[in-house]
Amino acid sequence: MPDYDATLVEYASLAEKKDEAVSAPVYDDLFMFAALGSRGLCSAPLCAEILAAQMSEEPIPMDASTLAR
Repeated sequence: MPDYDATLVEYASLAEKKDEAVSAPVYDDLFMFAALGSRGLCSAPLCAEILAAQMSEEPIPMDASTLAR
């Protein structure tokens, strides 16, 4: 989730420096997933489990090939 005020400051000179890539500032320790669409009801529990594992620095509860799909 972007930090709106920091983004305005970071991108203020974007018109003059069009060739420089700038990363969007974010809030530390804020995790979210969004835009799950019509399948969100089915995929949200698994996404929540993966997100919780990442937040607590635990192993992700599935193998890499399944996660890559």
